[in-house]
Amino acid sequence: MTPVPATTNFGRVALARSYVGGMTGASAWQMERFSQRGDLKAAVASRPGPCPLNIPVTG
Repeated sequence: MTPVPATTNFGRVALARSYVGGMTGASAWQMERFSQRGDLKAAVASRPGPCPLNIPVTG
């Protein structure tokens, strides 16, 4: 199975909504609905993945 982009907030693994929204062009509201409808909480808990960027971090 494919890893789900994840981040850690207060010691808990969560969907990297800002990352996925930025990569797809989805709004914050769309990401919220997608996360709820797709039950991504369970998916990200079982297979958390990285959030790679195509550009070097310079700052």
